[in-house]
This record gives sequence, C-alpha cells and structure tokens, in this order.
Amino acid sequence: MFFDEFYSPYQDYRSRLDHLFAALAQSFRGEGNFNSFRFDEMGLRLWNDEEKVYCEVELPGVKTEEVDLSVVNGELILKVTRPNPYETMKDEQFLCRERMFGTISRRISISDEVDTQRIDASLENGILHIELHKTGASVRQKIAVSTGA
Repeated sequence: MFFDEFYSPYQDYRSRLDHLFAALAQSFRGEGNFNSFRFDEMGLRLWNDEEKVYCEVELPGVKTEEVDLSVVNGELILKVTRPNPYETMKDEQFLCRERMFGTISRRISISDEVDTQRIDASLENGILHIELHKTGASVRQKIAVSTGA
C-alpha cells in the first residue's frame, strides 16, 4: 500500500486519459481543439548519400506560407502554423470538429558536413522535401586498421 501511493505503472495512462477526456469536454463546450494533440506529430524520413542529406516531412493540408524552415546552431528547425479554421464560425453548432490547427515545431540536428548555405526545400502533395548539400570535406575516407605489434 505504501509503495502504491508513490508509484503506479498506470499513472502515465491515467494522466493521458484525463487529458483526453478534458479535451473532449472542452470540444463539446465549443472550447479548444479536441484533435490538436494529433497535429503535433510530423512523420519524418531522413537518409543520406555521398552528396546530400535528404529529409521528407509529412505535412498534409499545409500551405507553403505556413512553413518556416531555418538553420540555427547546427539544427534544422521546422515550424508550421495552421490558422484556426473555426475562428470565423463562432455562432455555429458543431457536430464534429476534426480539422487540426495550431503551431508545431521540430528540431533536427545536422552535422558539420552539411553546407548550411545550400539547402533546398519544396512542398509537394503534402510532403516537405528538404535537400541538404554536403561540403566537399565530408567525403568518407576508409582508414586501414593494423594489428598491434
């Protein structure tokens, strides 16, 4: 009994359920955005080859002007701001509100081998494509390992 007061393996689940039901109640009262908790996840794919580092981020329904992409102190920072589509509909009685809105951001560490002056980005069909060019000094060099004598 004493141990259960301080630790419960279900505390995290309980907290998430409390958050979910509070958001649901706010949604029924017309406050907040029940589905905004799903908007904070951006599907990401990251890979590289000899010349570039590639990044693809899933941003369905996002417009180019809603994307802010920058490089600061060795990090690629992606910030997306979606306007509230319900702002002009104050007097409406909603039966369902599933359009997501708000601001989300993601930071991706990039290595010194990336030339921060040569980064290309395009948004096409809900996928943000980012190409980070590598510097010439980043070519992989094989190092021979000898046995100790």
